[in-house]
Amino acid sequence: MAELHPSKPTVTRPPSVRSYGMEKLVDEVARGLIRIPTFQRSLKWGTGDVRLLLDSVRRGFPISALLLWKQTSPAEAQTYKVGPVTIDAPRSTEALWMVDGQQRVTSLTATLLHPPPDYERPPDDFEFYFDLERNEFIRRAFRKRPLPTWLPMWEILDSARLLKWLRVHRQTEEAENLAFELGNAFRTYQVPAIVVESASDELPLEIFKRTNSAGRRLTQNEVFQALHAGQTGESPRGLDEMAETLGELRFGDARELPLRQSVLAVRNIDPTRSFKDLGNRHPGQSAMGEATQALRRVIIFLKRDARIPHVKLLPYSVAIIPLVRLFHLFPEPRPRSRELLSRWLWRTAAAGTFQGGGPAVRRALRAIQDNEEKSVQALLKLVGPSQPTFHPGTRFNLRTAESRLAALSLLAAGPVDLETGELLKKESLLLEHGDKLFTRAFLRQPKDTALDLRSIANRFVHRNEEGLPLLLLLQGAAQTHPEWLSGHLVTPAARSALVSGRWDEFFALRSQEILAHVHRYVATRARWGETDRPSLAALVSEANE
Repeated sequence: MAELHPSKPTVTRPPSVRSYGMEKLVDEVARGLIRIPTFQRSLKWGTGDVRLLLDSVRRGFPISALLLWKQTSPAEAQTYKVGPVTIDAPRSTEALWMVDGQQRVTSLTATLLHPPPDYERPPDDFEFYFDLERNEFIRRAFRKRPLPTWLPMWEILDSARLLKWLRVHRQTEEAENLAFELGNAFRTYQVPAIVVESASDELPLEIFKRTNSAGRRLTQNEVFQALHAGQTGESPRGLDEMAETLGELRFGDARELPLRQSVLAVRNIDPTRSFKDLGNRHPGQSAMGEATQALRRVIIFLKRDARIPHVKLLPYSVAIIPLVRLFHLFPEPRPRSRELLSRWLWRTAAAGTFQGGGPAVRRALRAIQDNEEKSVQALLKLVGPSQPTFHPGTRFNLRTAESRLAALSLLAAGPVDLETGELLKKESLLLEHGDKLFTRAFLRQPKDTALDLRSIANRFVHRNEEGLPLLLLLQGAAQTHPEWLSGHLVTPAARSALVSGRWDEFFALRSQEILAHVHRYVATRARWGETDRPSLAALVSEANE
C-alpha cells in the first residue's frame, strides 16, 4: 500500500508540554528565548481585552495553552518591539517561536515590563495600573499623573521592587495586603505551553493554519503575516514593517495598499487566492523586501507620472498589484512606458475595470511577460483605447472610485487658500487632513432650498481648521477676490448666485462645472484616441529581430 502524503513534514519527536511561571515567561520573552516578532498577526486587542486578561490572571482563570515551535537551526540575532518594550535577542540555538498565543504573551510582556511612561504623551494600550482603593485595573488618562493608590503593573513581578514602591507610596494595611496578593497571584501563575520540534518550517505553518482556520476570525493579511514573516533577521519582517518603510514616501497610510497581494505578485503567485489554496507555494521572507522595493517604485510612479498624490485617492487600490509585478520585473521602465502605464491606470479607473476585483487582476498579471514594452501594450489592449461612458456622480463619497476621480480633478483645478489667495500645497494638506481636506461649505440645510448636502457641489478643497466657516470665506472672496474662485470651479454665474444667496442656483451651476471639469481632466490623463505606440527604441528593436 502506498504511503499517504510521504513528503508531508512531521515532528521529529512527540510534542512536549511545559509550564511557565509568569516571571519565567516574561523573562524568556525579554531575553529572546521566546520570540514574538511579526511571525504572528499584528496585535488587534484593545485595552478592554488586555484588562480582561490581567483580571483573568489575577483571579487564577486559565488563559489557554501557548503553541511554541523549536527549529533545529539557530535563531539569528534580532531587535524588535513587543509593545513598548524593545527586545535585543541574541543568536540562539534554544529559541522558541510563538505559533499561537501572541496576543496573550505580548499583552503580558508589554504590561509587566512597561518602561516608565512619559506623562506628557498619550498612554499606550499597555500602561496599566491597579487601583488599590477601587480594587480594579485602570489606565491613565492623557496628561494625568497616577494617583498614589495606583500600583503600576510593571512593579509587581519583582517582590523587592513592589516592596520599594509600597515604602515610597504609603498605603493602608488593607491596600498593602491587596498589593501583596496581586503580586503573588502574578508571580505564581502558571501558563501551559505545547512545544513542537521540526526541521521543516512548513510544519508550524500547517499547525497554525489548522488552529486558525476553524472558528478564529483572521483576515487574509493576518494569516499571511503569520505564515510568511518573522523567522529571520531580514527586514522587513512583516506587513506592518513594510507599511512603516513605505510611509517615508508620504503617500498616506501604506496599510491601505494591497501589501499581501504585492508580496505574492513578485513571486508570480496568484494574489487573488486564499491562503488555504496556496499549498506549499510560500513566497518566503525575501519576497517582502522585493515587494517593498517594487511598491516604492510604484508609489513614486503614481505621484510623479499618474498624478495621484495619496493612497486615499487611488480609484482602485488593486490596480497596484499588476504594477508591482511590472516594476519588480522592470525596475526602471522607459519614459514612454511610464506615460503609457499612466494612461492605462486612468483608463481602467474611468472604465471601472477593477471593480470586479480578482478576475481583472488575474488578466492584468497574465499580460505581464518577460518584455517591458510588450507587457505595457498587452495591458493597454485589455482596457482598449476608446472612451467609455463615464459618470462621476453628483454625490461625493470617497469610498467610491467615481468620487476619488472627482477629488483628483478638484485638486488639479488649482484651488487657493480663500484667506490668503496662496495656491494650496495639496500633498502636505492631504497628509495632514486626509479625506477631510474635501470640506463642506454648507453644514446645515438653508431654509426654503432643495439642496443635497452630500452633493459634490458642496465640497471644496480647503484647510480643515478652526476659523471662519468656509461659506463665509467663499462669500468674502466672491466680493473682494473673485479670481480666487476659479480654482474652486466657481464660474462667474455661480459667483453671482453665491453673492445673492441663491443657493439652489449656486449648487446647480457649480455641479455642472465640476462634472464638466472631471470629464476634461480624466480625458487629459487617459488620453483616449491618441496613439499608444511603444517607444521608438522598441520599434527599432522589433524591426531588427
